[in-house]
Amino acid sequence: ALMCALFAPWIAPYSPVATNPVAILEAPNLFSQPILGTDNQGRDILSRIIYGAQTSVKVGVLSVLLAATVGTSIGLLSGVFGGWTDRLLMRITDMFLALPYLMVALTAVSLLGASVGNVILVIGLLRWMGFARVLRGEVLKLVEMDFVRLATVSGASRYRIMLRHVLPNIIN
Repeated sequence: ALMCALFAPWIAPYSPVATNPVAILEAPNLFSQPILGTDNQGRDILSRIIYGAQTSVKVGVLSVLLAATVGTSIGLLSGVFGGWTDRLLMRITDMFLALPYLMVALTAVSLLGASVGNVILVIGLLRWMGFARVLRGEVLKLVEMDFVRLATVSGASRYRIMLRHVLPNIIN
């Protein structure tokens, strides 16, 4: 799908939006064009699928980047600060995990509008919890290591420890 999305203008046999009234609802034909047939406006279905991969890849990549950013931030803050901050952030994470994902996503998109940007936003903001949980565990391990303890003893602030010592070790 990624290759189709990247090279859609060169792979697609026809324009995905060009209509052909003569070719309305043509049957698929494996030995000639159109391979997958045409729709009710005469547009080539294969070309529309290839170009549609661009939207799918964009939504997938950007929503995962948004979820990873939010989840990394929450996991990092939770693990480094600990105490009531950790408990609060993990209870918020639990609350989001308990939500019925599909119902919330459909409601949010219907309220915000069905645009690609809104779909990316909703998916990204409903899928960060896994990142937060996993990274919190990694941060809790790192905070107990000697180099972080030495940074604490030397007087480094929690933000400096978080950004200079912990984040580079969990970024992979």
